[in-house]
Amino acid sequence: MSAVQKVVIFGAHGKVGLYLSQKLAKLTSEFHPIAIYRNPEQKATFDKLNIQSEYLSLADADVKTITKLLVDVKADSIVFTAGAGGAGLDKTFAIDLDGAVKTFESAVDAKVDRYVIVSAYGADSRDHWHNSSIRPYYTAKHYADRLLRTFPLNYTILQPALLLDGPGTGKVTPPEKAVSSDAKKAIHREDVASFIIATLRDKKGTTFGQTVPLINGDVEIEGFY
Repeated sequence: MSAVQKVVIFGAHGKVGLYLSQKLAKLTSEFHPIAIYRNPEQKATFDKLNIQSEYLSLADADVKTITKLLVDVKADSIVFTAGAGGAGLDKTFAIDLDGAVKTFESAVDAKVDRYVIVSAYGADSRDHWHNSSIRPYYTAKHYADRLLRTFPLNYTILQPALLLDGPGTGKVTPPEKAVSSDAKKAIHREDVASFIIATLRDKKGTTFGQTVPLINGDVEIEGFY
């Protein structure tokens, strides 16, 4: 891995992705974000922020195309925070599931070992989402997470609860307490972005192969790992 970590962000134009892109862009001694956008008009957003960006449609691109992109930009790590955003069942499975899996395969082919995916709180438990109105979304996240665990990658699966707008608190509940906590199962999008950065800073491998439920709490994210 290079001294400055080149982070490819799938879903960079989403709310979490934009927070992450902007935060990483300010940490110039540590990170160089590469924002992946799927609609041509989104490029202007990253140009204004002086953030490197590349066009790619996860729904349409094949593994070879994604692999070439990762190789061409010399990616050190990948963050997947893409999603269909309620655009329909076909888009949900094309992006949240198949799109994710294509990036797993491409990461292996491009020899990019570090992979962080933003999933959903409770995705591992069918009992949690079986009767949910967004069951297809949870189904896609469930199987994407399961498949990621079979790939030879240094992955971290982040499972944030209900996503909130507005300024983050900078604090989370420790993962081992998040599931059993009686606190409101929610977290600010900005805090999810901050936690992604904490995992990218993990040099000891503490987060490798881990699934981390995320809710706001009273432990500082800064220096969490």
